[in-house]
Amino acid sequence: KNMVFTQANNYYKENSYGKISLSGEVYGWHTLPINQTCDINGVASEAVRAVDPLVNFNGYARLVVVAPYGPSCGWSGAASLDKIAFSTQDGIAYLSRASIYSGSASTYMEGTIMHELGHNFGNHHAGFYNCGVTLSEDGNCVVEYGDWYDVMGTSSLKGHFNAQHKEQSGWLSATNIQGAAVSGTYVLEPYETPTNGLKALKMRRPTGVTFLEDFLYIEYRQPIGSDAKFPSTDVYNGALLHTRDFGSPIKSLLIDPVQPVSVASTVLPIGSTFVDLSTGAKITPVAKSPSGLSLNIETGKTDFTPPVVSVTSPLSGSTVSGSVKFI
Repeated sequence: KNMVFTQANNYYKENSYGKISLSGEVYGWHTLPINQTCDINGVASEAVRAVDPLVNFNGYARLVVVAPYGPSCGWSGAASLDKIAFSTQDGIAYLSRASIYSGSASTYMEGTIMHELGHNFGNHHAGFYNCGVTLSEDGNCVVEYGDWYDVMGTSSLKGHFNAQHKEQSGWLSATNIQGAAVSGTYVLEPYETPTNGLKALKMRRPTGVTFLEDFLYIEYRQPIGSDAKFPSTDVYNGALLHTRDFGSPIKSLLIDPVQPVSVASTVLPIGSTFVDLSTGAKITPVAKSPSGLSLNIETGKTDFTPPVVSVTSPLSGSTVSGSVKFI
């Protein structure tokens, strides 16, 4: 009860700028009539059946099941990215499901609950792009869970969701995030403070897939609240950059804009310039204080509208051979 309705609740209220809070009830322990298993769906169904006489599940949106999965499942938590239909005595109830291994240490379990609830809110993992600044679509460069600064990456540190994940969850207002489509100087407020100011910039990038948008997200972290305990203080000294995972639009990737590549030194420091090779855009932090980070941005390619093509020659139905040049 404390882990969910105190620790996780405080985290989500801070992380969402007051847009999310958690309330509910705790039931159990209950002995289930099944053998110990890694079957998360089976355990969840049995858990619902065990407390069904006590609960009207239609009054809830989320289900967290803590159980001794195992003995060798290889994970501390698992969760749905959407709601699942459960058959109950009160009819079909639609709940997101988070499954938590009860054998974890309490401090680690807190972070696991926060992480799995993040999946329930529609976010995937926060990874690390381990191939420098090329940002090519190379899955071998992606380190799963590699983002230290996002609970969807390293859950033990319980950092704020990055800007891509907060935008997906609907926690950034129109004044909190804006596109940087015009060259100039921009000032970011500390990412953690609950104000109407600018928290993140997003710059459009090409993906090679016409129906999928990609952006470069820019943040300014400070040692405030959940972000006050990172092992590397480097993160507080410049801009933090993320982009989407090439394989999934709901995954994010932390970028290391300087050499050598290391998740411990991923900030773009004052006076350094990051060049997005896909657009030619340049980002340079020029000054920082506890109240804000100033960035000079030179935009590169900004037109990502596919061309409209009309073929007038050869005429429709014509037969052609050899090499045909289209202009």
